[in-house]
Amino acid sequence: MMKPVISRKSVLLRGLFRAPLVLFVLVALFTVGCGESSKDDDPETGVNCDLSLSSPALVFTGTEDYSVDGTEYTRYKLEVTNSDDFPDELFAASPDLPACGLNTSASRTWVDIYNGDDDRLYGFCALGSSDDLNALWFSLPKGDRPPSHVYIVMEDRACDKKYTSNSVQVGPECYTELPAPQLELTGTENYTVGDVEYTRYKLNVTNRASFPSDLFDSAPHLPACGLNTSSARTWVDIYNNDNERLYGFCALESPDNLGSIWFSVPKTQRPPQSAYIVLHDRECDVKYTSNSVPVVPCYTDLPTPQLVYTGKQDYTLDGNPYTRYTFDVTNKADFPDELFAPAPYLPACGLNTSASRTWVDIFNNEDVRLYGFCGLGTAANLGSIWFALPKNQLPPRSVYIVLTDRLCGAEYRSNPVAFHDVFVGNWVNENMETDHITRIDILLGTDLDIQAWGACTPDDCDWGIIHTLASDALDGQLNIIWDQGFAVRNQSLELVTLNRMKVITAAHFTDGRPDYTRTEYFIK
Repeated sequence: MMKPVISRKSVLLRGLFRAPLVLFVLVALFTVGCGESSKDDDPETGVNCDLSLSSPALVFTGTEDYSVDGTEYTRYKLEVTNSDDFPDELFAASPDLPACGLNTSASRTWVDIYNGDDDRLYGFCALGSSDDLNALWFSLPKGDRPPSHVYIVMEDRACDKKYTSNSVQVGPECYTELPAPQLELTGTENYTVGDVEYTRYKLNVTNRASFPSDLFDSAPHLPACGLNTSSARTWVDIYNNDNERLYGFCALESPDNLGSIWFSVPKTQRPPQSAYIVLHDRECDVKYTSNSVPVVPCYTDLPTPQLVYTGKQDYTLDGNPYTRYTFDVTNKADFPDELFAPAPYLPACGLNTSASRTWVDIFNNEDVRLYGFCGLGTAANLGSIWFALPKNQLPPRSVYIVLTDRLCGAEYRSNPVAFHDVFVGNWVNENMETDHITRIDILLGTDLDIQAWGACTPDDCDWGIIHTLASDALDGQLNIIWDQGFAVRNQSLELVTLNRMKVITAAHFTDGRPDYTRTEYFIK
């Protein structure tokens, strides 16, 4: 119950202030709305109950601050614009009706003020005329949130009639059906303050037009934002995926400003994986939480890198000859460029403090790392990865690559690929006097074509051509079968060095001759 305050028309409230207000609440039981009188005109008192009155037309006219015994209050002033429609007899002193506290001559008609939840705020039991309907009010301690709407009920106690006004907005409206903010990340920009470099992450609320402008009105009656005593009614805070506050705005002036909110992170600091915002309507203590948007997202559905061997090139470095083996990731377009963006907030790659978020390492068939790339700029650069060996050094049987997303701790391992082209060439048996295979030619097409010749007189016998896939070389060998009808020869070809090949032939004869196995060496 608010503390009574002496009105400028104290005579109207003389009864009200001579008794506890709680007694006033018990005076009558109400029926809301204009109803038919339950009493006939009283010839002895002259009370006329046959009145056809309209509803009170209520308006809110403003506020004023005042103090009582050092306590500050705000008075909310109301008027009934059609007060002339109500006869003064409604407000005549009525000692024959129940008293208002100690006031035994309270007026015939009492006026009560209610909020939008039908809670009584204040009342007047001693108005002297209809003109006093233009000086209604209620008070709250200064800084307390007023109700969004109020209305009045006039109770003609003599005739048991009530007249209910319209509802008028007094305090800020509390919205109950606003949507969740729809947040998007619109980009980044780098800037420097002093000697510190930052990255600004820019955000936009795409449905900002759905939020009323009064949410961002200046609210000096609410707690200040630092030294800003007129900060906005609604504050906006930005949070990361761990629900930690990143930044906030306490002085936005309109919903349009929601299109240019942001937060910054030092370039050497790891950015959040995602972010969301919370709009806090401090007036009504209501919060609106947005969707979460990826800032530096972790990917969960990326495919296996599809690695292919594209060839080799010889080159010289500091007078030393080398062979570079090159590769392509055929599905590189499936990997976002963001994976290869500079990541100065992650451990450096040697002296490179802005190495990429994702590193690419090349491993051999024994899981030994051969080489790596820590500064790829885009996914397209997966089309030109490589490693080198001294020229004439035999490459590993196969290699594979691993993409390591250092930010999210994810690894993507490719398929293995073999160096089938190292078998290509014209190979001759080291034993010039052999009575078995004299030479083998291996040709490079889409895969490999193998042609062999056996020792015959006067010319060597052509065994024909066998086709084998490049993937046949994944184990470091080519494994083929010569089916010559009278004999079936299973043969393996394995490089000892780049220029020396071991060939093992296991022959099975169908004409009764004894089977055999021969091991021979060929050079090119």
